Amino acid sequence: MYGHQISSKWDSSVEGNPERRILQSAIFMEYVKGGSLKNYLEKLSKAGEKRVPLELALFIAQDVASALSELHLKHIIHRDIKSENILIDLDRKKADWCTYCKAL
Repeated sequence: MYGHQISSKWDSSVEGNPERRILQSAIFMEYVKGGSLKNYLEKLSKAGEKRVPLELALFIAQDVASALSELHLKHIIHRDIKSENILIDLDRKKADWCTYCKAL
């Protein structure tokens, strides 16, 4: 995460209702070409695969655990950990997780 921004705007009144203030929040993150883990799992399923390769699953689990550990050290609790919120870049990670596999 590079940063975040919170801003507000006024929503125009509708049918006599008073104007209301709407808060907007944005999080600035690195672009991840591969998309979410959920998308990856859906692609695997459509291709007839029933499971993620063990080595890749272990690598993803290690990365997620490491990221959560960093957050917890900063007293931050994520509260919405799910496959849609785990971003993966298989092209960039492939060399890493293959190296990791050999270390097992």
